[in-house]
Amino acid sequence: MIQIRHIWRRKQQQNIVVEIPYEDKAAAFVFKQWQVDLLRKLPTRVLSRAWGYMADCHLPVWMRKPLINSYSYMFDCNLGEAMQSDVTKYETFNKFFSRKLKPGMRLADKKAAVVSPADSSVLTFGTMNTPTFEIGQVKGLTYPLSTFVGSRHPFNKNVTSAFSGKKQIFSPGTCTVDEDEYKLCYCTLYLAPGDYHWFHSPTEWTIEHRRHIPGDLFSVNPRALKSINGIFNFNERVLLSGHWEHGPFLYAAVGAYNVGSIKLDIPMDRDLQTNKSGSIGPHKDRLYSTGYLSKRGDSIGNFLLGSSIVLIFSAPKNFQFAVEPGQKVQYGQALGYIVEDKVAGG
Repeated sequence: MIQIRHIWRRKQQQNIVVEIPYEDKAAAFVFKQWQVDLLRKLPTRVLSRAWGYMADCHLPVWMRKPLINSYSYMFDCNLGEAMQSDVTKYETFNKFFSRKLKPGMRLADKKAAVVSPADSSVLTFGTMNTPTFEIGQVKGLTYPLSTFVGSRHPFNKNVTSAFSGKKQIFSPGTCTVDEDEYKLCYCTLYLAPGDYHWFHSPTEWTIEHRRHIPGDLFSVNPRALKSINGIFNFNERVLLSGHWEHGPFLYAAVGAYNVGSIKLDIPMDRDLQTNKSGSIGPHKDRLYSTGYLSKRGDSIGNFLLGSSIVLIFSAPKNFQFAVEPGQKVQYGQALGYIVEDKVAGG
């Protein structure tokens, strides 16, 4: 399985995994475009479907403990947090991958403006350069928002209008965004194979639109992110967009190698299927006509291994991130706060 050799070597070297800020890690070479084009010809979608098929095969009871315990050891799965900690009860690997947590294992920070939607590692975060609308991938590499969301996406139209430098105002529903008072933020999170694979709502917001963009399935581990510029623009992804109290909000679940399956837990969209056989077709949109209110911590969906989540949102100028690159976070843990100005003499 992917990454097993590296994980095993790390296990032999140390007992505690320490996340290192990505800008301090040895820089990998960046593939040229012709090399990326060659990589895109690899059958990653077919291989990912094959892995998904195997992971959905019934496991005999006698095989469950040695297989799942070995996987849990290599990828640091915390079975003590799982609602079902007896691995012999998982009939397939996919059921193990989609395991849920015991009630009360995660509590959302009520003081934070935005919390982590998943157990994950922080890859990048920051304020988007609004004249170019480029999202940070890793230090030194960026990719354009317009390509990431695809053509004629309502979120892209809204934010480019609101942050165009022409002092225009965007009003989704009852909220208003003024460029003099707001900024456009982004945060990218990586879910490792051993992480809890459900992803949740990072704040209270209304989801108005879903877009599914079929695509490639490159690995999205930190090494790959340093090597393939714009990797998130190639991979299959599901984009949810709408608004929160501070303006437009985009939530993207990005597929990866061996993780072609992205499941949504939104009542009107549980039938979404990703990584379907056949050639990569055009994107597919769905409008949530009445909007879907998702409260902080609500379940939004799950991956069947590990992958990435990209958040892009308008926030007040006094919004501050409360994380560091490479930091390990749990779902519900604060990503950022709105820092109130102190009153002079108060």
